[in-house]
Amino acid sequence: MRGRMVQKIGEFARREATVAFPAAKRALNHGVQAFLKKFSEEYQKERKKLS
Repeated sequence: MRGRMVQKIGEFARREATVAFPAAKRALNHGVQAFLKKFSEEYQKERKKLS
């Protein structure tokens, strides 16, 4: 009984991981892109202040 429950939990976790990891990867990629865009804009502003 206990072994079957552990097996079901493992199957569930594996299924969820196959969905969650790609979604997390896309979200992380989007976050990095947004950060780099904003950083680039702010960096240019700061460079202009120093000139």
